[in-house]
Amino acid sequence: MTELFKDGVRLVPAAIEQLNLEDRSVDVLVRALGVAAPPSWPPEFNDRETRAWVRERLVAQPLEYSWYSRYIIAQIDNEPVLAGVAGYKGAPDMTGQVEIGYSVVVELQRRGIATAAVRQLCIDAFHQGAETIIAHTIPALIASQGVLRKLGFKPSQTIIDPNDGEVWQYQLQRANVI
Repeated sequence: MTELFKDGVRLVPAAIEQLNLEDRSVDVLVRALGVAAPPSWPPEFNDRETRAWVRERLVAQPLEYSWYSRYIIAQIDNEPVLAGVAGYKGAPDMTGQVEIGYSVVVELQRRGIATAAVRQLCIDAFHQGAETIIAHTIPALIASQGVLRKLGFKPSQTIIDPNDGEVWQYQLQRANVI
Protein backbone atom coordinates (compact mmCIF):
# COMPACT_ATOMS: atom_id res chain seq x y z
CA MET A 1 0.00 0.00 0.00
CA THR A 2 1.31 3.41 -0.93
CA GLU A 3 2.04 5.94 1.80
CA LEU A 4 2.01 9.67 1.13
CA PHE A 5 4.54 11.94 2.88
CA LYS A 6 5.08 15.70 2.83
CA ASP A 7 5.56 18.57 5.29
CA GLY A 8 6.21 16.26 8.25
CA VAL A 9 2.91 14.44 7.73
CA ARG A 10 2.60 10.88 6.51
CA LEU A 11 -0.66 9.26 5.36
CA VAL A 12 -0.70 5.51 5.90
CA PRO A 13 -3.48 3.49 4.24
CA ALA A 14 -5.80 1.91 6.79
CA ALA A 15 -5.98 -1.76 5.83
CA ILE A 16 -8.54 -4.09 7.37
CA GLU A 17 -5.90 -5.35 9.81
CA GLN A 18 -5.27 -1.82 11.16
CA LEU A 19 -8.99 -1.09 11.40
CA ASN A 20 -9.42 -4.27 13.43
CA LEU A 21 -6.54 -3.28 15.71
CA GLU A 22 -8.04 0.18 16.18
CA ASP A 23 -11.31 -1.45 17.24
CA ARG A 24 -9.36 -3.23 19.98
CA SER A 25 -7.53 -0.12 21.23
CA VAL A 26 -5.41 2.81 20.10
CA ASP A 27 -2.46 1.34 22.04
CA VAL A 28 -2.54 -1.83 19.93
CA LEU A 29 -2.84 0.25 16.75
CA VAL A 30 0.09 2.56 17.50
CA ARG A 31 2.33 -0.40 18.35
CA ALA A 32 1.51 -1.94 14.97
CA LEU A 33 2.13 1.37 13.20
CA GLY A 34 5.37 1.96 15.12
CA VAL A 35 4.36 5.44 16.26
CA ALA A 36 3.54 7.23 19.52
CA ALA A 37 0.01 7.42 20.84
CA PRO A 38 -1.88 10.70 20.49
CA PRO A 39 -3.02 12.64 23.56
CA SER A 40 -6.57 11.36 22.93
CA TRP A 41 -8.32 9.04 20.51
CA PRO A 42 -10.42 8.82 18.38
CA PRO A 43 -10.65 12.10 16.51
CA GLU A 44 -14.12 13.44 15.79
CA PHE A 45 -16.07 11.56 13.10
CA ASN A 46 -13.95 8.39 13.47
CA ASP A 47 -15.93 5.75 15.32
CA ARG A 48 -16.67 2.02 15.07
CA GLU A 49 -19.46 2.72 12.58
CA THR A 50 -17.09 4.64 10.31
CA ARG A 51 -14.46 1.88 10.51
CA ALA A 52 -17.12 -0.74 9.74
CA TRP A 53 -18.14 1.27 6.64
CA VAL A 54 -14.50 1.46 5.46
CA ARG A 55 -13.98 -2.25 6.18
CA GLU A 56 -17.05 -3.16 4.09
CA ARG A 57 -15.75 -1.10 1.17
CA LEU A 58 -12.29 -2.65 1.38
CA VAL A 59 -13.79 -6.15 1.32
CA ALA A 60 -16.12 -5.30 -1.58
CA GLN A 61 -13.50 -3.41 -3.62
CA PRO A 62 -10.00 -4.49 -2.51
CA LEU A 63 -8.28 -3.02 -5.58
CA GLU A 64 -9.59 0.45 -4.66
CA TYR A 65 -7.94 0.51 -1.20
CA SER A 66 -6.16 3.78 -2.03
CA TRP A 67 -9.57 5.50 -2.27
CA TYR A 68 -10.48 5.02 1.39
CA SER A 69 -9.14 5.80 4.84
CA ARG A 70 -5.59 6.66 5.92
CA TYR A 71 -4.01 7.32 9.28
CA ILE A 72 -2.34 10.70 9.71
CA ILE A 73 1.12 10.36 11.27
CA ALA A 74 2.69 13.71 12.19
CA GLN A 75 6.18 14.56 13.40
CA ILE A 76 5.66 16.11 16.84
CA ASP A 77 8.85 17.04 18.73
CA ASN A 78 10.87 14.78 16.40
CA GLU A 79 8.62 11.79 17.09
CA PRO A 80 6.03 10.22 14.76
CA VAL A 81 2.61 10.48 16.44
CA LEU A 82 -0.77 9.15 15.33
CA ALA A 83 -2.62 12.44 14.82
CA GLY A 84 -5.87 11.62 13.02
CA VAL A 85 -7.52 10.14 9.96
CA ALA A 86 -8.04 11.35 6.41
CA GLY A 87 -9.14 9.81 3.20
CA TYR A 88 -11.61 9.50 0.39
CA LYS A 89 -15.17 8.18 0.42
CA GLY A 90 -14.49 5.98 -2.58
CA ALA A 91 -13.05 6.32 -6.06
CA PRO A 92 -14.12 9.22 -8.29
CA ASP A 93 -17.58 8.91 -9.82
CA MET A 94 -18.30 8.98 -13.57
CA THR A 95 -17.79 12.76 -13.66
CA GLY A 96 -14.41 12.51 -11.93
CA GLN A 97 -15.68 13.80 -8.58
CA VAL A 98 -14.30 12.38 -5.31
CA GLU A 99 -15.15 13.29 -1.72
CA ILE A 100 -12.58 13.67 1.05
CA GLY A 101 -12.86 13.67 4.81
CA TYR A 102 -10.35 14.34 7.58
CA SER A 103 -10.11 14.75 11.33
CA VAL A 104 -7.22 15.49 13.70
CA VAL A 105 -7.36 14.91 17.47
CA VAL A 106 -8.24 18.13 19.29
CA GLU A 107 -4.91 18.47 21.09
CA LEU A 108 -2.97 18.45 17.80
CA GLN A 109 -5.19 20.84 15.85
CA ARG A 110 -3.99 24.24 14.58
CA ARG A 111 -0.51 22.94 13.75
CA GLY A 112 -0.97 22.60 9.99
CA ILE A 113 -1.46 18.82 10.20
CA ALA A 114 -4.91 18.81 8.58
CA THR A 115 -3.75 21.23 5.88
CA ALA A 116 -0.77 19.02 5.01
CA ALA A 117 -2.94 15.89 5.00
CA VAL A 118 -5.66 17.42 2.80
CA ARG A 119 -3.03 18.84 0.42
CA GLN A 120 -1.60 15.31 0.01
CA LEU A 121 -5.05 13.85 -0.60
CA CYS A 122 -5.76 16.46 -3.28
CA ILE A 123 -2.45 15.99 -5.06
CA ASP A 124 -2.90 12.22 -4.99
CA ALA A 125 -6.52 12.39 -6.19
CA PHE A 126 -5.63 14.63 -9.13
CA HIS A 127 -2.63 12.44 -9.94
CA GLN A 128 -4.98 9.43 -10.06
CA GLY A 129 -7.37 11.21 -12.42
CA ALA A 130 -9.95 13.00 -10.28
CA GLU A 131 -11.35 16.20 -11.81
CA THR A 132 -13.20 17.63 -8.79
CA ILE A 133 -12.70 17.12 -5.06
CA ILE A 134 -15.51 17.90 -2.63
CA ALA A 135 -15.54 18.13 1.16
CA HIS A 136 -18.40 18.66 3.58
CA THR A 137 -18.21 20.59 6.84
CA ILE A 138 -20.66 22.02 9.32
CA PRO A 139 -20.85 25.76 10.03
CA ALA A 140 -19.35 25.35 13.53
CA LEU A 141 -16.10 23.84 12.20
CA ILE A 142 -14.38 27.13 11.41
CA ALA A 143 -10.87 25.60 11.38
CA SER A 144 -11.96 22.97 8.86
CA GLN A 145 -13.35 25.67 6.58
CA GLY A 146 -10.02 27.48 6.91
CA VAL A 147 -8.12 24.38 5.79
CA LEU A 148 -10.30 24.07 2.72
CA ARG A 149 -10.12 27.76 1.78
CA LYS A 150 -6.35 27.80 2.28
CA LEU A 151 -6.03 25.03 -0.28
CA GLY A 152 -8.24 26.74 -2.85
CA PHE A 153 -11.59 25.04 -2.16
CA LYS A 154 -14.64 27.21 -2.83
CA PRO A 155 -18.10 26.93 -1.22
CA SER A 156 -20.40 25.19 -3.69
CA GLN A 157 -23.67 24.41 -1.92
CA THR A 158 -25.53 24.04 1.35
CA ILE A 159 -27.12 20.70 2.18
CA ILE A 160 -29.56 19.83 4.93
CA ASP A 161 -28.50 16.47 6.36
CA PRO A 162 -31.04 14.57 8.52
CA ASN A 163 -28.34 13.80 11.13
CA ASP A 164 -26.00 16.81 10.96
CA GLY A 165 -28.38 19.60 9.96
CA GLU A 166 -26.84 22.31 7.80
CA VAL A 167 -23.76 21.07 5.94
CA TRP A 168 -21.59 23.19 3.69
CA GLN A 169 -20.02 21.64 0.63
CA TYR A 170 -16.72 22.95 -0.72
CA GLN A 171 -15.12 21.94 -3.98
CA LEU A 172 -11.75 22.14 -5.69
CA GLN A 173 -11.38 21.78 -9.45
CA ARG A 174 -8.32 20.15 -11.00
CA ALA A 175 -7.66 23.39 -12.86
CA ASN A 176 -7.02 25.21 -9.55
CA VAL A 177 -3.46 25.18 -8.26
CA ILE A 178 -2.92 23.95 -4.72
